[in-house]
Amino acid sequence: ALRDLDALTQRAPTSPFIGRIRLTRGAALLRGERVPDAETEFRSALLEGEEAARLGLGVVAFTRGQWGEATREWLAVRDARAGPTATAAEYGLAAVAFNQGQLDEFRRLAAPLLTRAGLDVRSQVVARVDRSPRDLVETWGGSPLGVLWQGRATVGRRLASIHAAFAKS
Repeated sequence: ALRDLDALTQRAPTSPFIGRIRLTRGAALLRGERVPDAETEFRSALLEGEEAARLGLGVVAFTRGQWGEATREWLAVRDARAGPTATAAEYGLAAVAFNQGQLDEFRRLAAPLLTRAGLDVRSQVVARVDRSPRDLVETWGGSPLGVLWQGRATVGRRLASIHAAFAKS
């Protein structure tokens, strides 16, 4: 596909569709994990008036862990467009929130996306993340590591018994 897009770009550099061609080429380069080349194409497409190139620039920033830049690009798309393009930007914003550990923001962004897709996962989401190790042992009926949790001194006693066993051998 890249070869054909290159040929098309060479044959028609002043085409009214050059922005769309550059956008498509950027997507193909991104798919091939050629991130710097994809960024160049997306920026060229943006200069040609192809605002959807901001989606690609958001993906480039996301790939690099540049959360602020990815958010800025995707907010611009979401606020300026409608339909599938805006929905794609909303997915990106939710992914940024998740990767930054902003779980409340992630839930706020992801819930409408899942609802639009016909998925209702509210009953499967565990909202409690403030359980103590003792609470977890009681809920699970034991420790997944095989150690009975007996309060905060458990780790100290466990380490002492392990080291005592090594000292005797």
